[in-house]
Amino acid sequence: MSLRARRLRMKKTIMIIALVIIAIVIQHVLYFLQTKHSLTELLKRQSQSASEQFEAYLNALPSADELQDSLALDRLLASVVSAQNDLLEIAAFDADHAIPERIFGHYSFGTKQDADLMRKAKSSNQAIFGIQTVQGQRIMKMFAPITLSLSSVDGSFPPSSLKVLIAVTSNYRFVQQALNKLLVTMILTSGTISAALIDIVLIVRLISRARARDIKTTQENYIDNMKQLYASVRGQQHDLLNHMNAIHALVALEKYEDLDNYTKELIGDISFTSDILIIGQPAMSAIIHAKSLVAKQKQIQFTFDFEGLSGYPIGVRSVDITRIMGNLIDNSFDAVIGMEEGLRQVNIRGWIEGNKLYLTISNPGSITPEEAKSIFKPWYSLKKEHTGLGLSIVKQLVGKYKGSIHLNLEQPGQVRFDVMLALFKGR
Repeated sequence: MSLRARRLRMKKTIMIIALVIIAIVIQHVLYFLQTKHSLTELLKRQSQSASEQFEAYLNALPSADELQDSLALDRLLASVVSAQNDLLEIAAFDADHAIPERIFGHYSFGTKQDADLMRKAKSSNQAIFGIQTVQGQRIMKMFAPITLSLSSVDGSFPPSSLKVLIAVTSNYRFVQQALNKLLVTMILTSGTISAALIDIVLIVRLISRARARDIKTTQENYIDNMKQLYASVRGQQHDLLNHMNAIHALVALEKYEDLDNYTKELIGDISFTSDILIIGQPAMSAIIHAKSLVAKQKQIQFTFDFEGLSGYPIGVRSVDITRIMGNLIDNSFDAVIGMEEGLRQVNIRGWIEGNKLYLTISNPGSITPEEAKSIFKPWYSLKKEHTGLGLSIVKQLVGKYKGSIHLNLEQPGQVRFDVMLALFKGR
């Protein structure tokens, strides 16, 4: 994937996460507003219930004379207020006056805004609500208009009616406290989700960068491997004249024993390169040649056997087959490097069967069942100072070609990886 494509994908990922965070915030805001509305409506219903109870009592009075007993009415109001924890006070106002006058009850939370609420209640003939801050408290006020039918016990005046405004003051504190707790919870939840999403972006970005570095390194190694193989072949061709001169001199001097030793060394060097070239696939030949040089330096007995690959269109990208083989070989080299020299043995085989490429690589060693479960996971490594990405990259690349990779522990004392790649001609 190109740098531009990776940046574009990263931008899309960031945009998606930003949209998710915005959606979560909007959802929380809507829930907050809905909760606030529900709690406020609950407090309104409590205020209306208190007003209706008081109205029912007033209408049940046998005469207007009972309205003069303010002490009895105050006791009644006190009982109504004490029955509901959120009620603070109830008062009644004479609505027939331009400026309503309090008839009875308590009205200690009065404000200038009340006159406007009373006027709206009288003109609309409906209960009007308002939320205010009075004496450092958040309160809700309700002004509800009612009409009382009045009569005199002794008949001193004819029946009449009285328009009254019932003022109910409730404590808005419990609503505010519930909303504050809800707000804190939503902020914490949104913050946690946002932080988690940002962490995911950072992790994905780190993994993407690590893979990009690995791809770049693999490409560079592939080019170096091809250069080394080419230089080895050209070097042997360049030295051929020198070899011929040396052979001619040994024959002329009748040094037949030295000639025999010289030609054996020469044939061994040439046959080693020829064995690599006979693999028939440039990318695979290059990686085998490069790893053979590494094995020689580390005193690892590295053997290989490839059959039927010459002239066959593998259909696997050269960079991918180099990454697969390179990571598998490196993994085996790392596994045996700490062993005694005689045990440092790594063997890789490859063949084609039924339009599928099979690779097996084995080395001495052992892996526990617990380790085997995590062997292909990213960042997991049995060796110190290793990234743990090699086998996970192999597994990802194998899946790209509809293939499979398995850890084979059937032979005691041997660790073997079996790889199968489906081949597609002209890929």
